[in-house]
Amino acid sequence: MTSEDSAFDNWSELKYDSVRLAIEGGNRKLKTQLAWLLLSGFGGAEKNPDEAVLLLEERVKEGDSNAMWMLGLCREFGIGIEQDVNLAHSLYSDSNGKENEIGKFFSSISLSRRGLGSVFVNNKDIVILKRVFPVAPWRSIDFSFSNCASEVRTIGKVLRTNSYLCLLKLNNNELGDAGVRILSESLMVNSTLKKLYLSSNSISDSGVRILCDALMINSTIDTLDLNGNSIGDEGARNLSELLKASTTLSVLDLGGNIIHHKGAELLSEPLSTNGFLTKLFLRYNSIGPAGASAICESLMNNATLTTLDFKSCMIGNEGIPKVSELLMKNTTLTEVNLEGNNFGGDGLPKIADAIKANSSLTKLCLEDNAISNAQAGIIQQAMSENTTLTKLGL
Repeated sequence: MTSEDSAFDNWSELKYDSVRLAIEGGNRKLKTQLAWLLLSGFGGAEKNPDEAVLLLEERVKEGDSNAMWMLGLCREFGIGIEQDVNLAHSLYSDSNGKENEIGKFFSSISLSRRGLGSVFVNNKDIVILKRVFPVAPWRSIDFSFSNCASEVRTIGKVLRTNSYLCLLKLNNNELGDAGVRILSESLMVNSTLKKLYLSSNSISDSGVRILCDALMINSTIDTLDLNGNSIGDEGARNLSELLKASTTLSVLDLGGNIIHHKGAELLSEPLSTNGFLTKLFLRYNSIGPAGASAICESLMNNATLTTLDFKSCMIGNEGIPKVSELLMKNTTLTEVNLEGNNFGGDGLPKIADAIKANSSLTKLCLEDNAISNAQAGIIQQAMSENTTLTKLGL
């Protein structure tokens, strides 16, 4: 098999210095692979699209079909050469049907610092994204802050058939309930996506209801981030039903919504028997002492949750007895955040006793509460008697 016909998937194993030496030794066919290295930055190469284009133009004249579709891509998006869509499609046509390789190629030259198979997209990339997303073998993609609400139908269409994508971030795009509806229709048939981030998208209870209905059918989502939306107690009701049914959801982030004590009580219902959820984030929800107590009561004998975030949940001294009891009895929680809950005084000895008795916590956050220096000393003394707690915030 000649080098120009070699499988694209093997090109990521090429080394820049070795390819250079081979070309200097007379192997002109490797100029296509060298161009790929210069465009992608793989194999120890420093990106140089201008030189890459010159190499591709040489190889196109010699009839290399791989060089044709690569140069076509550069022409279509103005990479190292003046943009010309008509010439791009002419090159694609001449490349013997290799146009579908565009997605694989672009997934390599657009890699973010997140590593191979991941890409971060900003609003300037949306036009390119529409072209390559349907055929790119990305494992994860980040659309956060990309103003992509108008392209949610394209994203939804891809999710219906995509068999690569495992992580999708759509944070801060104002998708709203309408956008969530489109995504939900695709999630019902998607069988590969595992992590979905929808933070700060103006999603209300109505949107959450639609999303939960879809996730009742979906069997792969294990992480759901709904932080910073407009989800209230009715939305919590739907999420509670999801937690009762789901056997895959392990991380649920509901921070920064408008869930109150009633919503927290609803969320607490499945927690005593749920054997899959490992992390629950409720920070910045005004669930109060009643809501926190309901959650804690359900978690007393829970054997899977490891992280519980109650930051700024208005727990107060009234909610501390049940929190302390949870820390006394639960044996799986490793991280608990109680920052900014305005407790102190009579509640602190209970927290101290819980720290002494607990055998699983490794991190406990108590900052921004009404804890005096003397009370902080009691907590620190309790920590000295604990064998697992390594991080304590006061």
